[in-house]
Amino acid sequence: MDRVPIWIMRQAGRYLPAYQAVRAKHDFLTMCHEPELSAEVTLQPVREFGFDAAIIFSDILLPLEPMGIDVQFVEGKGPRLSPQIRTREDVEKLIEVDFDASSCFLGKALRMVRSELGAEKALIGFAGAPWTMACYAVEGMGSRDYAVVKQMMNSDPAALHALLDQLTTVLIRWLRMQLEAGADAFQVFDSWADALAPMDYREFALPYLHRMFNALRDMGKPGILFSKDAGAFVEENHQLPMDVLAMDWRVDLASIRNRYLGIGPRAYQGNLDPLVLLGTRDILIKKAGKILSENAGMPGYIFNLGHGITPATPVENVRVLVELVHGYRRPQ
Repeated sequence: MDRVPIWIMRQAGRYLPAYQAVRAKHDFLTMCHEPELSAEVTLQPVREFGFDAAIIFSDILLPLEPMGIDVQFVEGKGPRLSPQIRTREDVEKLIEVDFDASSCFLGKALRMVRSELGAEKALIGFAGAPWTMACYAVEGMGSRDYAVVKQMMNSDPAALHALLDQLTTVLIRWLRMQLEAGADAFQVFDSWADALAPMDYREFALPYLHRMFNALRDMGKPGILFSKDAGAFVEENHQLPMDVLAMDWRVDLASIRNRYLGIGPRAYQGNLDPLVLLGTRDILIKKAGKILSENAGMPGYIFNLGHGITPATPVENVRVLVELVHGYRRPQ
């Protein structure tokens, strides 16, 4: 492909009127669990804007449900999980579940999307990283400081490692199922990596990410890592056996590439601040254009936002961004 490919995180979501129309009739979890609904909202932004990839509409918390953790989404408050996993005994009660690509609701949705998407478009599956999933399992919800899971880390690290170990096993199976169902690549979201000090990242996040990416290499499909505020862990993440490193907007992507040239991932993804899309067309073009001018010549470079698109984003600004990226040609 001569042009720079583009997709954006949370591209199937609340900024789209077509999504809002479906959401008005169904609650969020129903949309995740019903393959027809999941497939429909996955395809909406690709039809609307011509993105080069579709990322399956789902949620990182869904593999926790068959493990024995109830997941609910409270309007205006976010996810609520129970029971919370606080002790080694709690960990031992969890079910080490497997997933069948032919019968799992997400596998069905992936096959539906893959059949309609066309060979020229990529289909991306995803999962949460073990550390991020442990945060939700222990806290029972999102948190500002993750005090409960950090208390567990610093008072009973063996219990936390047992939880991370079991989550890693299940998440590998969750991703393998998605790849078997037709996903062309997968992305791992470490949304709460920024809660960790570097020494704790190296102990409680990095080894489990290593295990995930290594375990899926036999599938022969690219793996992408997105760690929130990953600038603190750039060196560590370049040690991982993944193919693409997705960066948030807090770092200079070109500088990262030049510093680690030939080390780690084959490609980079990112990294426009999502809130630039709330501004004027001219400034959007200027800032996205700067990222393109610095990175479009990189082998395998993928344009994306530095985090998920926000619900207040004007639809026309998304269209402007996609047209800009697809029309960009590096000066000779």
